[in-house]
Amino acid sequence: MKSQPDIGALPDGELVSLARELGAELRGIAALIEPAEATRKRTRKLLRGTALNFAGLAAAVPTGGFSLLLCAGGLLDWADALVEDAKVMNDQLRYQRIYLEKQAFLAHVAAELERRGLC
Repeated sequence: MKSQPDIGALPDGELVSLARELGAELRGIAALIEPAEATRKRTRKLLRGTALNFAGLAAAVPTGGFSLLLCAGGLLDWADALVEDAKVMNDQLRYQRIYLEKQAFLAHVAAELERRGLC
């Protein structure tokens, strides 16, 4: 995040403009944060994939051959999904951190606007 201006030194017009800009930025970042249901859906999918792969692997070991090859392919696919999920979660955590930082700065700007009697 870029450095924050000294809000006490800003003229009234710039302070109001900054508050509007921060509000727009917050709405943009909020749109990037996925709902909790999407996170739960991805988690359920990974857990289901884990259970199915290990059950399939356990069943394929006695029979061997092609069944074992299919299970190995399933495990590779599961690992790929796990890596993708980790990337998405890292992005979501970054968006949430940025959102909270901007929200806290907006609270300071709002407090300065209120102190000046502009809101």
